[in-house]
Amino acid sequence: MHRGHNGDDVRIAAICRAGLRKAGLADSELYLRPDAGQAMAEYALILSLIMIGLIFTGLEFIPKFFDALNAYYDSFYSYLNLPFP
Repeated sequence: MHRGHNGDDVRIAAICRAGLRKAGLADSELYLRPDAGQAMAEYALILSLIMIGLIFTGLEFIPKFFDALNAYYDSFYSYLNLPFP
């Protein structure tokens, strides 16, 4: 059923706008510009590409990182096992 612009719709919209104005929001703050959605989509796409790239390049460095961390902890154990205090 198609609802046209009757009195009820207009009254409901006016009540909503009045309530938002009482909350401190202006009409211009209620609606985003049409290009705001495009900017968010571009941001999400670029960020996901950067994250995927970092994950794939990080796969090469993760084993090296754990080897370095293992050597670091092994040096602690070697110093703790020294015969002098």
